[in-house]
Amino acid sequence: MLLSGLLSCLAVGVCAAGTSETQSVKRLGTIGEYAVGRQPTEVTHELFASGYYMISLPLVPVSATPHALFCDDLGDGNYYMWRWEAGGYQLVPTSPPGCQTTTLSTEQGYWLLAAAATLDVTGTPRTGDQVLPLRTGWNMVAAPFEATMDSLQVDKDGDVRSLAEAQTAGWVMATFYYSHDGTGSYSTLTIGEMPQQQLSLWFGYWVLAGSDCSLIVPLPGGRISRIAASGAAAAPRPIWAFDILASTAGSVDSVTIAAADRASEGFDGFALDKPKPPAAPNEDRLRMALQPRQLDKAAPMSALRELQTETKGAAQETAEWAFSVGGGVEGGRVTLSWPALGRLPKDRVAILTDRDAHRRIFMRTQGQYGFTAPGAGGMRRFAITVRRARRIATLVRSFWVTPMRSARGAELTWTLAEDATVDITVLNAAGRLVQQVRNGLVAEAGRHTVTWDGRSPGGTSLPSGAYLCVLSVNTPDGQRARAVRPISLGR
Repeated sequence: MLLSGLLSCLAVGVCAAGTSETQSVKRLGTIGEYAVGRQPTEVTHELFASGYYMISLPLVPVSATPHALFCDDLGDGNYYMWRWEAGGYQLVPTSPPGCQTTTLSTEQGYWLLAAAATLDVTGTPRTGDQVLPLRTGWNMVAAPFEATMDSLQVDKDGDVRSLAEAQTAGWVMATFYYSHDGTGSYSTLTIGEMPQQQLSLWFGYWVLAGSDCSLIVPLPGGRISRIAASGAAAAPRPIWAFDILASTAGSVDSVTIAAADRASEGFDGFALDKPKPPAAPNEDRLRMALQPRQLDKAAPMSALRELQTETKGAAQETAEWAFSVGGGVEGGRVTLSWPALGRLPKDRVAILTDRDAHRRIFMRTQGQYGFTAPGAGGMRRFAITVRRARRIATLVRSFWVTPMRSARGAELTWTLAEDATVDITVLNAAGRLVQQVRNGLVAEAGRHTVTWDGRSPGGTSLPSGAYLCVLSVNTPDGQRARAVRPISLGR
């Protein structure tokens, strides 16, 4: 009955007779403002900047062709649209004659690339709860109402459950992704957040289904037609979590690593391991995703091969998260950062490894890391290792200076009990700095040797005499040590 009524609305553009007045509702009006059952209503929405937007139709339009909906606002061929079909993007015609005959679905979301503009749609508000079909995998769905996440339901073969219960059963992921700021980057709506998050009219959303089912969006202020909204046991929450951000000119992306009790190396359900939604149809955008070590055979969806959030066991002494960064403008600069690392417990050490450049960064002592964007089709591989800190009584086990036999200068040798960042400086007899031999050297536990040629930063030989060599050590968890040895420079 619901679907047939919806089809009738699409055919005639009016769902019920009413007054002849046309109402004008500015940006994101609620269903109560629409006065269901009246003549077609005009709803407007502003795109504040040029760029990529995930959109959907805020009501049942009188005409659902791109030409009728957007060409008055954007002009023929001055914008681009994509729909998601069978696991990939399909370009929607936006120039005649295709844009005059193609019909947009009121159940689906679309990508729109357009200049800053004010959009308007004339049509009729939907009546009754809306049923949006979901296929296994990612779905771009419409927002038929401004419904809260906690009020949504899922129907699978006649079994209707709340969104929280459906996530527990593996039917859907109770986190929806949207992009509506023009950048093509994603924000999220998640069930159980306070205050309650809700769908917004004009927005499109990525919804991940673990199996074929339907999403029920209830009519605001109405009585839910299938079952009363029901809660579920609280979803497991991570003990700690923080984001890793990749940013370049005009593009930002992120992933989240987390730890929780009883989490495993494999897939732990949508509440803990959240797949990454498909990237915006923009080849120059950065694409950042976690690659899980193990895929649970019970959930072999291709969507699980790239994760937005991966949660591992909090009790592990050492855990590793592998991720990749792809895309961006080839040759451009990409910066990785972790501004919320303070959420990591103080007894944990975090180390970033650039697997392609064979470099390591102690994340507590260095807030970012830069590299060159791989460009379209390219990929840079990274890993983050989190381990329990080891309190060491003596960080520097030995440090000595050996004069060079065949040249001026000395060999500086030290042994560490723990991985650390090392600075080596040379001071003159008055205590003034005369050379920075090493700065921010990442050194593993064990023995290391570097040489100093007895020269100043400008490359000139320092005068003969007595100097001091200072070794400063800083471990990833904040332990510090310092050792000093004399150096004598001859003629």
